[in-house]
Amino acid sequence: MNPDALEIAADLDRKRFKQHIQNKPLYGIPILLKDNIDTADKMHTSAGTLALANSIPLQESFVAQKLRSAGAIVLGKANMTSDG
Repeated sequence: MNPDALEIAADLDRKRFKQHIQNKPLYGIPILLKDNIDTADKMHTSAGTLALANSIPLQESFVAQKLRSAGAIVLGKANMTSDG
């Protein structure tokens, strides 16, 4: 889970009510990302493997950048399984 998700959502709400901003197509929409998509925040990217259990990416993936710039709120990462 993204520990900053509620703070990000509250900030977007404040901006929307004060500045009447809502011009982004995903403004305030909560989403989950698959755990192999890097995010540059407090969430790790393990891709379902113990070898990467504590992996913190240095930069955000293109997908995550585009979603956030469109106004989406990343709530967390969806679990991946290593079972085949």
